[in-house]
Amino acid sequence: MTFIREHSMSNRSRRKAQKDILLLCLYYRPESKATAVLAGETMEALAGQGFSVDVFCGCPKDLAGQESGAKLPANETVGRVNVKRLRYASFRSKNAFARLANYFGFYFSCLLRVFSFRNYAAVVSYSNPPMVTNLLNTAARLFGCKTVFIVHDAYPEIAIKTGSCSGNGIMAAAMRRINKKLFRRLDRLVCLSDEMRDFFINERHFPPDKVAVIPNWHRDLMGSEPADCSANGSINDSGSGSGSGFSGSGPGSGFSGSGPACSAESAEFVCGYFGNMGVCQDMETPVKGILSMKNEPGVRFVLAGDGTKFDRVKDALGGSENASVRGFLTGAEYGKALQECGCLVVSLCEGLAGYCAPSKFYSYLMAGKPVIVISDGKDMARDIGNYNCGFVVKNGDAEGFCAAVNRLKNDRKLAAQMGLNARRCYLENYTGRESKEKYAELFKELLSDREAE
Repeated sequence: MTFIREHSMSNRSRRKAQKDILLLCLYYRPESKATAVLAGETMEALAGQGFSVDVFCGCPKDLAGQESGAKLPANETVGRVNVKRLRYASFRSKNAFARLANYFGFYFSCLLRVFSFRNYAAVVSYSNPPMVTNLLNTAARLFGCKTVFIVHDAYPEIAIKTGSCSGNGIMAAAMRRINKKLFRRLDRLVCLSDEMRDFFINERHFPPDKVAVIPNWHRDLMGSEPADCSANGSINDSGSGSGSGFSGSGPGSGFSGSGPACSAESAEFVCGYFGNMGVCQDMETPVKGILSMKNEPGVRFVLAGDGTKFDRVKDALGGSENASVRGFLTGAEYGKALQECGCLVVSLCEGLAGYCAPSKFYSYLMAGKPVIVISDGKDMARDIGNYNCGFVVKNGDAEGFCAAVNRLKNDRKLAAQMGLNARRCYLENYTGRESKEKYAELFKELLSDREAE
């Protein structure tokens, strides 16, 4: 009895000495991917609420046009968050094999440090890369850590739907085994949307009381009401779309002009697509629509991003004089690009709603622009309908896409009003303030038993 009592006291002492939160996340600041930015803002918000937070993150070879990850410090404190960048053989993410190698490199680096998990009350992981979630199960089983899984992509379903792996293959079977073990011990599941929550409750049979819906967000780059983009056209093409597609005043700026992007003096209407062009994005519908409008006067299309479909998009639009394609935009350049456009496009392949949530939707609303949503999902469509801030187009409906662009191009007052509505939708739902508060409440509740000891 004495031994049991002393052992119990020892466990309580260890729990009180633990730090609060450890995040396992391949992408983290200063990486500009949406996951990295959101992870940084979430953890810094939690640290600001008094939680002690550490991060184990990757050290990517390519930081979206920024300095190499190898040049970043292995350990640093950013916004009260202690960041440890794990070193491993990393590769530029040019293809699936390189990305897979980076995923496993990060996973095994975390695995080598698994015994350090006992120093934390809660261990958190995002769904990318998917195999890292296996470490949540390890943390719970070996050390009794509370575990939180933040789902950006539902695996293996999204991989199967996009043809990235076979439903009967080894990878899908391995992910199903990991999920089975994970969900047996998981304390909280964070979903980005109602559709995603419904999937995990109805298809994965996860307990509803352990599911939290916390949408992603985008930092407000406006600082004021959106500019009137009823007529615009200060994005200049330097070629036919096969090159960078823009002229700028500085190296890599990509855009011309230094003042407000929207000009009432020009009749040209610009439709923009910015972000990933990967397996989850329906690029076929907008590309087909753009090609059918190549002789349409007064409208231009600007596409910028990266992903597995980027080269195909660039090749398809290479001969179009009213479309330009270039690489990924970040920071102020991205913010300026948003303001250059009269409307913005976000797409998701048919059948993927509930498995992921496009992050660009939030930044488009933030910019106060009408949004053309190409998807069969309900969540984005609900916002578009409730706020009258754009149009919803079915997958494969290129004519519907063209009709939406022409409607906005020909009715600038409607475009301006929809832009204001989009901004209102953002301010009321996606500034991040409420989402960060929800994360703080989640961890306060999760770690409350430790405070009571």
